[in-house]
Amino acid sequence: MRLKRILFPVDFSQQCLDFGPYVAGVVRRFDAELTLLHAVDTVPLAYYGIYPAMSLAADYEEAMSEGRKEKLDAFLSAEFDDLRVKRVTQMGDAATVVAKYADSHGMDLIMMPTHGYGPFRRLLLGSVAAKVLHDTDCLVWTGVHHEQAALPKEPVFRNILCCVDVAPESLPLLRSAAAIAAELGGELRLVHAIPAIEAATEFSRRALGASEVMYDAGQAEIEKLQREAGTTAQLCLETGKVAKVMRSAALRHHADLVIIGRGQINDTLGGLRTNTYAVIRESPCPVLSISAGPRREPQLAGDALAIQECLDRR
Repeated sequence: MRLKRILFPVDFSQQCLDFGPYVAGVVRRFDAELTLLHAVDTVPLAYYGIYPAMSLAADYEEAMSEGRKEKLDAFLSAEFDDLRVKRVTQMGDAATVVAKYADSHGMDLIMMPTHGYGPFRRLLLGSVAAKVLHDTDCLVWTGVHHEQAALPKEPVFRNILCCVDVAPESLPLLRSAAAIAAELGGELRLVHAIPAIEAATEFSRRALGASEVMYDAGQAEIEKLQREAGTTAQLCLETGKVAKVMRSAALRHHADLVIIGRGQINDTLGGLRTNTYAVIRESPCPVLSISAGPRREPQLAGDALAIQECLDRR
């Protein structure tokens, strides 16, 4: 898997500054072309009042765009000096600009930090990151969602984890993860979370037996997937919620990268991306998420995303 065009959305935040040297290291590993993209928010005409709105808004956008372009040209110039870099500014909503640019310019990968602000940062992804994850089919490589986490300027990928399910849809993910691990020169391990079974005391023995059956079944199904994919990665099986199991495995194996699949928000509320968001929030290392397939426009997409955030906070 060759990643030759990498997109780095820049908002000039501290998280973006801290993430930049790590992005440069990944770009060097793939010998890729890097595009820095900054979205300049447009100002509602009502902000200027009724009569002078048109002329003032146009003047503001032109001045703001020029100022941001100069700032982008100077952004981490030393860190990116040896790379093939394009610097682009566009007007519009940040998430929309990023997703559209990635799709229309054939980007192979989007690299971006996650934000989330205030006392509940640990519970939320930034709105831009969440929308980009939802709106593009491109690979998305997110930074660590912890303020204290420091990423290396020259990243090394010795240990790579991939979260897999027993469904047939995990086969393309498994093949992609194996290709990425081979490209990065890391050892790939698979992680599968077995749902915990909650049972009353009198049914504990039966519940324990059911857990053993699910463990054996999960192992057998993933071995079958590996035979189809032609991989022989070690398998880590653990009972619990996906995000918690992934975090535990990543810490235990000193993971440098976690690879997951992004589902789709389909009819009604099926396939909400709770696991994707939760894994990114909980992971002690960066996360590379791979879309499960061509994006399908959901009904009431905005409402579904809002409901998903509420579910994540529970």
